[in-house]
Amino acid sequence: MSTKKIKAGPNQIALFTDVGPGFPINPSPWGIGEEGASVSIVERNQGLTEVLKAFGKISQKRGLAKAAITQPRDKEIEHRYGSQTRKIVSGALKNANIAEKQSQWPFESAIGKYALVESGLLSNDEALGLAEEMFGDYIVKYAGPENRDARTAELRRLNQQTKVIGVVPSQKAS
Repeated sequence: MSTKKIKAGPNQIALFTDVGPGFPINPSPWGIGEEGASVSIVERNQGLTEVLKAFGKISQKRGLAKAAITQPRDKEIEHRYGSQTRKIVSGALKNANIAEKQSQWPFESAIGKYALVESGLLSNDEALGLAEEMFGDYIVKYAGPENRDARTAELRRLNQQTKVIGVVPSQKAS
């Protein structure tokens, strides 16, 4: 049986490296095969997928609010919702803010915050600080209408990676 060497792409880190005859692979420094804090790749991808889908919905809700005060869409929205326009726009913004806050929980789980605290590697405060910083970076990279293409590409990448592992992710948008 022969083994095929696959090199990591420019945006990837190799999970395994050659260590010589008889030992074709060596676990990466991320601790594959070692005990300690971990999150399965499937659970990570599911959590990040949930967050990215939430970002899309948040973008739609905030987009409605922006369109409601921007010509020429404001008249179309006013015609559609009539006297309820302000209430609907206010509700959309409120729901967007709630959804953004709620999307932080699956993100924290996906990045291993809870596993790190449970293992004792980080205190809750240290893990929370790290998670908040990472979530802020994730928002900048994937939230908002200006990041729709990046968000869509990342969703595709996560789904493809999960399929390669052997789990077919749900295609139904939440």
